[in-house]
Amino acid sequence: MSKTRTLEEMREMVEIEPCTFMMGALDEDEEANDDEKPRHKVTLTRKVLMGKYPVTQAVWENVMGTGSQTIFGAQVLEDQQWVMGEDSQITRVRKLSQDSLEEGYRPFKDSNFPIYVDWLNCILFCNKLSEKESLEKVYTIPDLVVFKWLREECIHISSTPYHQELEEREEENPIMFFLQDKIALLGSQVTQNLNANGYRLPTEAEWECAARGGEYHIYSGSNDFDEVGVVESSESTVGQKKANGFGLYDMSGLILEWVWDIAEVDEKYHLKKYTKNHRKDPTGDCRKADAGQYDRIYRGEPRVSWRNYDGMRVMGFRLCRTIH
Repeated sequence: MSKTRTLEEMREMVEIEPCTFMMGALDEDEEANDDEKPRHKVTLTRKVLMGKYPVTQAVWENVMGTGSQTIFGAQVLEDQQWVMGEDSQITRVRKLSQDSLEEGYRPFKDSNFPIYVDWLNCILFCNKLSEKESLEKVYTIPDLVVFKWLREECIHISSTPYHQELEEREEENPIMFFLQDKIALLGSQVTQNLNANGYRLPTEAEWECAARGGEYHIYSGSNDFDEVGVVESSESTVGQKKANGFGLYDMSGLILEWVWDIAEVDEKYHLKKYTKNHRKDPTGDCRKADAGQYDRIYRGEPRVSWRNYDGMRVMGFRLCRTIH
C-alpha cells in the first residue's frame, strides 16, 4: 500500500554541499546515448537545498491556489480533467465518460501525485513561492507586454474551441493564458540570479549531482531499477521507493523533470555531446541558442545520465535553493 505524505513532508528539502563529481554516462552503461558522453569532471561551488520529492499537486495548489494545475500555460477549466491512459499519455477531457474508463483512462488527481506543467510555469511558481516566503526572487521575467504581443502574433495558428476560449479569458489572467508554441521563446527571455536565496529550478549539473547522491549507479541510488524507480502511471505517487545516497526520492522514473539549461543541439537537432573539459558551475544560459531553438533540458528517465529537451511539453520539476 502506498504511503500518503503530508504537505510538510512533501515540502522537505535536503542540503547538498559544494562538490566535484563525474558527470555523464558510466562506462558500464550499455544503453547510454552519445549526448550522455564523454564522462567529465564538474565542480559545483554553491551549497544548495534540493527538494526531497518532485513538486506535487498539493504543494502546487498550496502556492498557486486550488484548481491551478496548468498545462501548456493554461489553467484546467472546472469541467475538465487530466487523465492518463495505459500508454502513459496525458489527455485532457471534458468528462470521464464510461467509454473513456473502458478505454483505460483514469483521473490522476491526487495530492501526492506530481504536478505536470510547462517550463515557464515552473518559473512562475518558483517566483511566487519565493515571494510568499519573503525570499529574494531568482528569476527576472519579461514584461506582460511581451507575453501579450507574442500571444497575439501567434493566435491565428488555431481556431479550435480551446484556443478561442483562451482568447476570451485572456484578460482574466494574461500570464497564464498564452499559446503553447511560444513558451520556449518566452522562456528564453527569463534571466536568473543564482546567488539569490529564493526557489528555482536546478541546473542540469546540479540535478545530476543530486541524482547521483554521492554514488555512481546507473539509476538514482541503485543499479536495480525496481529498488529505487517507479514507472510513470496514474497510480504513482511520490516517495514510494528507496531514496538515493542524499535522501532524495524519485529521480529515476515516476516523472520527467525540467531543469534550467537551454538545450544545445547539432544540425540534426540532436543534443550535442559534452566536452571533456573540467567544468565549473555550468548553467546552460551562456549557450548561443540556434535560430528558433530555445528548448530546455529535462531529466529523470530511469538512467541518471539520460537527457532530452523540449519547449512545449508538460512534465514535473524539483525545487532548488542556493543557501549561504
